[in-house]
Formats: sequence, structure tokens, C-alpha cells
Amino acid sequence: MCEPAPNELVILGIGNDSRGDDGLAWAFLDALEGDPHLQAQLLYRYQLQPEDADAIAQAKTVVFVDATKDPLERGFHWQSGLPERQPQVHSHWLPPSAVLGLCQEVFGTCPEAYILAISGEQWELGQGLSVPAKKRLKAALRFFRQWLLLSSSLNPAHTTFLPPR
Repeated sequence: MCEPAPNELVILGIGNDSRGDDGLAWAFLDALEGDPHLQAQLLYRYQLQPEDADAIAQAKTVVFVDATKDPLERGFHWQSGLPERQPQVHSHWLPPSAVLGLCQEVFGTCPEAYILAISGEQWELGQGLSVPAKKRLKAALRFFRQWLLLSSSLNPAHTTFLPPR
């Protein structure tokens, strides 16, 4: 069985900081690390794997953060995450929906989930974040901190906060 997560909120940053803008999610976690107002477990991942279902099983809320090559209107995109049963589980890569589906299937529970995609431009080995990616990261962090403030002030038993697109 899995051990309870130390916090109600788990944030999984998916990427690789040695591959340019693929490090956006890790930079997102780095910016949150040490924030005295944030009560969350921060998990750095190269990719999602079946074991991550165990990491989120006792969380109330999970946020998956990842870089994307897609151009996004605000530079980032926020959406709800839903569990989905996968016909086959690939041991080397899973989308957030599959991790949520495994969590539901194996542990009989599924946290409220969100996916934050941040748009990147360069993906070469050994390069840091591009200037546009840094600006998008700041916008995504600003949004996320506002979401945290709003969601903590809502009564979760009566309301679910879904920010506007």
C-alpha cells in the first residue's frame, strides 16, 4: 500500500533541465521551492511512469507541469486532468491521464488534477531556457500563485475552481 503524501498538494514537474526549454517544469518547481506559503510536495520527473500513481494516491490535488512545443495564446495553458484507462501501460512514458487512471484503478482513489503546459521554443542539449520561455514561466507562476490563493479561499466541499481559459 502507499504511504500518505506529506501534503495535500503534489506538483509533478516533467522535463529535463539540460535540454533547453524542456526544463521549464523544473524551473517552475525551482521557483516554488522554499516558498513559505506553499504547502506542497514537489516532484521532479524526466517522464511520468506507473510508479507516479503511488506518489499521488493520497494527495487531495495534483498538478502536472510540462513544457510543450505548441504555441499557446497566453504562453501557458491550464486544464483539468481526468483519469483515463490505457489499453497498454508503457513502462517508459505515460501521459497524466494514464497516471490518474492507474491511481484510480490500483488505489481506488484519484486526486483532483490539473495540467499546466508552458510553451517553449528551443530544445537543444546543454542550453538553458530561452528568453521567451522565461517570460512564459513568469506568467505561469503568476497565474499559479493566484490560483493557489483563490482555491485555498474556496470551500472544496461546495466549489471547484476552474480558472478561465
